Amino acid sequence: MDQELLILRILKIIVALLGGILVYYSAIGYRKRKERLMMLMALGFGLITVGSLSAGIFFEFAGFSLIQVSIVEALLIAIGFSIIVYSIRSD
Repeated sequence: MDQELLILRILKIIVALLGGILVYYSAIGYRKRKERLMMLMALGFGLITVGSLSAGIFFEFAGFSLIQVSIVEALLIAIGFSIIVYSIRSD
């Protein structure tokens, strides 16, 4: 079990780093072009990243169960993807 938890922690860190990079480049794209699409993309990627991070934080430090944090994570990821889909389709 300890090895599986370590793998999960490592994967969450990787997701956080990659999500942060996506948010950063989306924000840069918004600043350069002032396109609403890029701002919404940054917001969507940010929510997906926060969803993943919040699940780990709530599980490790707040004592929430794995099911509870999975629900929160899935909700934030779904909202983030919805914003990304909306930004792509609204053009």
